[in-house]
Amino acid sequence: MADSNQSIAYKSNIMGNQRAPFSHASMAVFRLSSAVENAFIKLSQDRLCVRLKIEHYDGGIAKAIEIYRERATPNVLVVELTSDNPADALVELDSLADFCDPDTKVMVLGRNNDVGFYRSLISRGVREYVLMPFDAHKALDALYRMIGPEQGSRGRCVAFIGAQGGSGSSMLSHHVSLHVAETLKSPTLLIDLDLAFGTAGLTFDHSINKGSVELLFATRRELGDIFDRVKFEVSSHLNVIGTSGSLFRTFDIDQRMIDTLVQHVRSVYPLTFLDVPHSWTQWVRFLLADVDDVVLSMTPDIPSLKNARAILNALNDIRPNSSPPIIVVNKVGVPKRQEISISDIATHLGVKISHSIPFAAESFGRCVNEGKTLFAIAPKSKEAAVIINVAKEFLPARTEAADQSGNPLKRLFKALKN
Repeated sequence: MADSNQSIAYKSNIMGNQRAPFSHASMAVFRLSSAVENAFIKLSQDRLCVRLKIEHYDGGIAKAIEIYRERATPNVLVVELTSDNPADALVELDSLADFCDPDTKVMVLGRNNDVGFYRSLISRGVREYVLMPFDAHKALDALYRMIGPEQGSRGRCVAFIGAQGGSGSSMLSHHVSLHVAETLKSPTLLIDLDLAFGTAGLTFDHSINKGSVELLFATRRELGDIFDRVKFEVSSHLNVIGTSGSLFRTFDIDQRMIDTLVQHVRSVYPLTFLDVPHSWTQWVRFLLADVDDVVLSMTPDIPSLKNARAILNALNDIRPNSSPPIIVVNKVGVPKRQEISISDIATHLGVKISHSIPFAAESFGRCVNEGKTLFAIAPKSKEAAVIINVAKEFLPARTEAADQSGNPLKRLFKALKN
């Protein structure tokens, strides 16, 4: 079994190995062995399964028949066979068929590795037959074959959040999304989710009247039309949805709104960056559990370190099988400020510090005052170089080298379309 820092899914990357979370579905598991129980408990903790409602029952097909005599079967039914004898196993399954709804997808777990037996299962409408021993990897692969999102809904989502206000998370999300979009030359989306104090409009010098709020309060059917009305183009490849930042209204965002929005953007954009406000609510917690990657920004001081530790602990709890977040230490080297060293931060947090951005008040001050990005103000600066290195975390290997040498990126674009 993979360790707690490694997802049971393949590590996310935009070349096509990434897997989007499952859509809402109900599932019941009727197990006879502890291995099956442990596998599905492990699976239920994975961020890909956040929308699956999984029920566990101690017992095989006989227990399933007992329960479903009086109620409808779920979207997915998983049963562990009692007998390894093919004839007995088929009799078991035939008895279950009378109580199984036609739309229910059935996964059977057994030990008989016989082609004829497999064909008999398939002829009876079984969607997946998985050989024992069974683990979470096998469960995930089988589920994807049964109810996995369609190819067109596999867009990758990346969330940026700061350990505290002023840690530069918004700045980082804006610049990383721009660099990635221009490097990949593929449709990319940035959404500012700081409804009251978002700064995407300032960064890209755009006046925003409508944006994220309208999306969040839209129905699933309305989302497509509203996207077209509220987004603005920063370049031919990057679209941005900002926020008007009005304080005349308050907004109660719930998990359902975020769920609807994320599922929609996954179906439309190969890559979406989300600028998440520094807060801890139910919808923020859900979003951080659901996205493919998290970028955590902090500054080298005690309050930020304390908050970063708390956020990491929470992420370990809600993303137990996923890779740890990318940590960026910002504003390093502020004059006359006592700072915690990068090595001490790494030791205290127990994770690798991926990147550190030097303090550059003049460059970033000009960006804000002139409504330009750092790439326009100081493209060759150390801080710009670090941000580009952060952006490379979301680029396929050797993309930039291939782009600079003039080699075609047909395989990359084909992968993005898939």
